[in-house]
Amino acid sequence: MWDQFERFWITVVGVALLSCGCGVDYYRAETRLHSDGQIDRAIYQPVESVPEKARQAKLWQETRKVKEVEDSDWTGHIADLPGWSDGGEASHFAGWNRFASVDEIPDHFVAQSPDESRQGRLVRETKRIDLVFVTEHHWHETLTDIVTIDDMHVACRELADLYTSYIDDVLTEGLGADYDHQPLIVWMQGEGKQWFIELADAYYEAGALKLLHGGGGGKEMQRRFATVGARRGLKSDKNQAVEDFATAKLPELIRRKDGKPLDTETLDSILIWLFGKHVENAQGEQKTSPLVDVAKRVVAEKHGGKDAFSRKLTALGSRIWGLYGPFTTPRQFDYSIQMPGTIVETSGEILADDRTQWSFTASEAYPLGYHMRSRSLEPNVAKMKKMLGGQPLSSRESLLSFASIVGGDDDLLTVLKQCVKIQNMSPLKKYRAKAEADKTPPPRDTTIVEIQRLWKLLKLSD
Repeated sequence: MWDQFERFWITVVGVALLSCGCGVDYYRAETRLHSDGQIDRAIYQPVESVPEKARQAKLWQETRKVKEVEDSDWTGHIADLPGWSDGGEASHFAGWNRFASVDEIPDHFVAQSPDESRQGRLVRETKRIDLVFVTEHHWHETLTDIVTIDDMHVACRELADLYTSYIDDVLTEGLGADYDHQPLIVWMQGEGKQWFIELADAYYEAGALKLLHGGGGGKEMQRRFATVGARRGLKSDKNQAVEDFATAKLPELIRRKDGKPLDTETLDSILIWLFGKHVENAQGEQKTSPLVDVAKRVVAEKHGGKDAFSRKLTALGSRIWGLYGPFTTPRQFDYSIQMPGTIVETSGEILADDRTQWSFTASEAYPLGYHMRSRSLEPNVAKMKKMLGGQPLSSRESLLSFASIVGGDDDLLTVLKQCVKIQNMSPLKKYRAKAEADKTPPPRDTTIVEIQRLWKLLKLSD
C-alpha cells in the first residue's frame, strides 16, 4: 500500500532513505477496567521499545524477558508466557500489575522521531459517571503520531529547500562552468515545492479519512497522486511517466551557456543519477554517471556523510508521513480490554459482552492518531433490588435507554440521588406529578415523555 508514496518520495528526494524492516514488531496489551477505577494491565512488546524507566521491576507485579511470538502462534494470556531460557538476550518484555488509576500505568510505548525532537506515545483516559442505578464507564486509549497540517507544510518546505540545495551543489560541481542550471533551481523552489506540498496534502487527507489501509489503499493513493500530477502535466504516476516528464523538462531548465541545448549525453547522465535510468553504451553495458560520485562527495563534505544526511531527511520526512509510515519496520498492535458491565459502544471488535479488542498497524495512527474507545454500562444490582425490589435494568437495550434518559437530564439525576438518600422513590413520584401538572409548552412535554419512559423501565407502579 506504500508503493505509490514511496515512488513519489524517492523521485522527489532522489535517494532511498531507509528500507522497511524484514519482519514485524508485535505489541500486545491486556487491560481490565474495574468498577472502582482500578486497572489491570499486562503488556508484551520488543525490549528495546520499552523506555528504560518503564522497565523498572518496582512498577510491575512481575516482569519477564520472553521470546517473540507471532500472531499465528499466539494462545492464552501474556502472563502465561514462559520466561526466556534459551541463553543470550530475550527479544521481548512482558509485565503486568494492578494500578490504582490510569495515570499510574507506566509510559511503556514511546516512539521517537529520527532527531528525537518529537514523540508518539500511548495516551489513556478513563471516565466514570454515576447514574444511580447504572454506572457508565469510558475507556479511551490513543496511539498518537506527530503530524499536524501546519507543521507538515513547514517540513515540506524545509525538505524541498534541503533537497534543492543538494541538487544545486551536485550540478554546480558535476556540470561545471559551461552549463546554467539556475532555471531548474528556480523551478524547484517554486512550482516543484508547491507540487511536493500538494502531494503531501493528498496523502494527509487520505490518512485523515482512513483511506490508506485496506484492499483499496494503494489504488486510492494512485488515483490521488495521478490527479495532482495531472495538474502539473504528468500523464500518470508511473515510474516511466515521471522519467518521461523529467526527460522533457530538464532540457528546458538546464542549458549550455553558449546557447546550445542540453546534449543527450549530459541529459542521460542526470537521469541515471536521479532515477537510475538504464542507458546502454555501444557494447550493451549499463552506462554510469559521474554525478553519482559527485553526489557522494557533496553528501560527505556538506552534509556530514550518508548517515547524517539520511537522518536529516528522515527527521523532516517523519513530520510529513508520520512516525510509523514508509521506510519503518511495521508495528502490529493487538490490544484488548475487559470493561465492567456490558459494552454498549466500541471502536473495536466485540469479543464478549464485556470484552473488546483492537488489531491494527501503527501506521493507521497517521495522521490524527489511532483511537481505542469503549463504553460500558454496569447495573447497580444491589441498589436496584433494595430500591426497586428487583433488577429491571439488565439487558443492553434497557441499560442504554436508562442512560440516554438520565445521562442527559441533570434535574432527573438529582431526583434519583435524593431517592437513594432517603431510601424510597417518593422524590421521583413528586417530580413526575409536578411535570404532569405543569402545562408549560415543549420542551417540558419532552420531559414528561422521558419520565414516563423511565417509569416503565424501572417498572414502577402508578
